[in-house]
Amino acid sequence: MPCTEFDPCLIRGIAQNGGSIVGWDNNTGTSSSNSAEDATESQPAENGMADSFRIGDGLEIYAAKAVAFLESPALSLDLPLLPGYDYEVVDDTSFDIYYTQAREYGYQGLLVTIKAYALDDHSYEDLPSYAVAGTGAARRYVAIFPTDLQIDPKQSDADQYQELLTWFEKIDENNPENPFKVLE
Repeated sequence: MPCTEFDPCLIRGIAQNGGSIVGWDNNTGTSSSNSAEDATESQPAENGMADSFRIGDGLEIYAAKAVAFLESPALSLDLPLLPGYDYEVVDDTSFDIYYTQAREYGYQGLLVTIKAYALDDHSYEDLPSYAVAGTGAARRYVAIFPTDLQIDPKQSDADQYQELLTWFEKIDENNPENPFKVLE
């Protein structure tokens, strides 16, 4: 039977990151989290941003009956109501969203990388496939899209990967349906 609300059958497998699992409790109508302490120490800012900025600080997936989103104090990203993706913080300025099934088969499964840049840093313009996701008072967030094959095209769920990729390719500050918002 298909899910009609954002319930555990949709959430299962969506959000796991270094011991952090977020889920929806239909009985209480709330999201829950089981977070492990992030063991990464802050590095000196080589990217022109304040030492205290870490894109992963407070980053969690939240789910409600009809919506899901990845949010931190600095940003919010509406998520598709589909299972099968996860995120991981790569470093102080970026995180990846990837297709979990592809990783199980030894592929990267990358859907999008969100990377923060200082406002005066335009080095992202040299990337082969990107869109500015949003610009805040202190930094610019760039969506970096994969340019090579990220899954085994023979996988039975390759269509689901493509559906997720199409969703994340909507991230662009010039798109009126941009699912990314800067909160800072």
